[in-house]
Amino acid sequence: MTFSVIATLMLCMFLRGGESLVDNCETKQIEMNIVRTLPVSYGGRSRNAVCVANVLVNECDGTCVSRVTPSVSQFPGFDKICKCCSESRLITREITLTECRDGNQVLENVHLTTSYSEPAGCACQSCQN
Repeated sequence: MTFSVIATLMLCMFLRGGESLVDNCETKQIEMNIVRTLPVSYGGRSRNAVCVANVLVNECDGTCVSRVTPSVSQFPGFDKICKCCSESRLITREITLTECRDGNQVLENVHLTTSYSEPAGCACQSCQN
């Protein structure tokens, strides 16, 4: 291995102020309670039901290397590299809401569906201002 390769590997493993100098952005699953208020017909009348489901959803989590250094080409100024952990691809999922209520009354055999978007993948990307 050449000196420059070893130096590059050491730089990637070096910690500055407790922060890693490598990107660490990943897709994780978390449990989320989804609540929707939807119109339903139940018992011969129209109602606004509050329906819920407890589901596993994807989120983006982690850190990305960003830095600001004085610019030698644009005085006074700075060269900025800003990266954020965010979705690289989205998917739409449809779920069945497991319990619907109208006030304190559980609406038996009412199973509504709803959809939401979630990350299918995450990556360090240029930050949006």
